[in-house]
This record gives sequence, C-alpha cells and structure tokens, in this order.
Amino acid sequence: MQPNFTLKLISFIHHETNSEENEMVIERILTDPDVQEDYQVMMEMTSMLRMIKRRPRRNVVDNILAYSEKMNRD
Repeated sequence: MQPNFTLKLISFIHHETNSEENEMVIERILTDPDVQEDYQVMMEMTSMLRMIKRRPRRNVVDNILAYSEKMNRD
C-alpha cells in the first residue's frame, strides 16, 4: 500500500476525512484485497487500544492540583 494512502486510511478510521475522501477510501477497501486486509488489521488494533484504560499516577495528579492551587492564589 502507498504511504499516502495508509495515512488516508488511518484518518478514515479515526473519522478525520471528508465525504469525498470517505468515498475514495471505501472504494479502495471494497476493491483492493490488500487494502481490505490492512483496514481489518488497523480496525482490530484500534479496538484493542480503545479498551486500554489509562490513569495517571497519583503523584502526577497531586502535582497538577498543587500547581493549580498555587496559580489561583497568585
């Protein structure tokens, strides 16, 4: 797959393309088996990443709150 199209496919997956681009990407997914496979892999990876819960460490939150409090006093 061409690098520019790979970027377009990534943008498509993250809903960052316009309707014209959407049509072009969908057409490629439907007609090119390599693109279809890449799309499937990217969708699976995206799904797995969305399941990961991220939380900052408690000391990071404390530092942010302390900084905010200090800024509000000044």
